[in-house]
Amino acid sequence: QDYISGLAGAMFSAETIKGDNWNNADMLLNAIPWDYAYGLIQQANKILDVVDTAEGDEETRAWVKAQALTYRAHSYTKLLQFYAPRWEDSNNGETYCLVKRTTGEIKNAPLTTMKDILDLVYEDLDNAIALYDQAGNNARDMKWMVDKSVAQGIYARVAMIKHDWQTAQKMIYLVFKYLNLICSKRERGSKRGLSLVCSKI
Repeated sequence: QDYISGLAGAMFSAETIKGDNWNNADMLLNAIPWDYAYGLIQQANKILDVVDTAEGDEETRAWVKAQALTYRAHSYTKLLQFYAPRWEDSNNGETYCLVKRTTGEIKNAPLTTMKDILDLVYEDLDNAIALYDQAGNNARDMKWMVDKSVAQGIYARVAMIKHDWQTAQKMIYLVFKYLNLICSKRERGSKRGLSLVCSKI
């Protein structure tokens, strides 16, 4: 029902992407996104359980915690895309669709509403962005890493799922503002990926 991009979109058939097969309990592909995303959430939660008391300076702890929150928010965003209804079909988010896990403890838990998950993602990203600022200048070195701009990009995406267009617009603006900044500081041809990004701004 929602647009699924990247590898996930390439892996699944048109019927699965459209949601025609989601009620088929015998279809293994239906469980793969669930297992993968909750695996990431579990790893992020294990970090979040201990990071506040971990050894190291405050800036490093803030950086690690921000990344864990970003990964958890990303994972829940993907789960919403696969297993939640469209916002307009969700009764303002009151549809039960996912399990909310915020600690590394593994135990049975009931489904919670789309709104509860969206509230968690918004909270995680708000906290992550604040922690990135607290951590200082820790921009990612590789495209598969996460930083403040990635958190803002995820925020824009999940806001669009909720039809929260004002927040989505704000976050997209901040991402492109950041990209303009790094493009002005680096030579455009120094890295092919960066050059392609800068050429679009």
